[in-house]
Amino acid sequence: LDDAGYTEFSRVGGAAWGLGDRLALRASVRGLLVSSDFDQVSAWGYNLGFGVAWRYSAKERIGLSFPHVMSRVIWQFESTERLPSGMNLGWARTFSPHLITAVDVELREGNSGVYRAAAGAEWWAFPERLALRGGYRFLDGGLESVSAPTFGLAVRILSLRLDYAFRVEPDLLGDTHRVALLVGL
Repeated sequence: LDDAGYTEFSRVGGAAWGLGDRLALRASVRGLLVSSDFDQVSAWGYNLGFGVAWRYSAKERIGLSFPHVMSRVIWQFESTERLPSGMNLGWARTFSPHLITAVDVELREGNSGVYRAAAGAEWWAFPERLALRGGYRFLDGGLESVSAPTFGLAVRILSLRLDYAFRVEPDLLGDTHRVALLVGL
């Protein structure tokens, strides 16, 4: 596949519920569209995930999520598959109002060890307006293994936040640019 030959587009919706001031639950639904110039293949799908976050202390949080509880990918040639189930465990610490660090690991069905591990930091260079992010990601599975830096930023204006992330991906698929628009209600 060349760089222009594969595209994924997903729409995500979710909700979170606070249970007191230390615990939160979340649910998310994702719609997925995939297209490839390789044999003109396309698919659509969905994914349902759940998670819980616990405020361990005033500066630390621990999260656990199950991103693919129910999923299906339906290919145009009438083949259907599900996404591999897994579990993510993360920890974050706030060092100052403007600096947050985080570490997370992902275990995935079909892998005997850690599938993905990542560590990073977020620094609000202009408080509540502009955040700069950097990190390092290790992925062991799929077509190729990856061990590379990640970068990103967030811009917040009123109740809107625009997030951008760049990830180095395996050579087969090319690097990933992710853009998200978040709306606070």
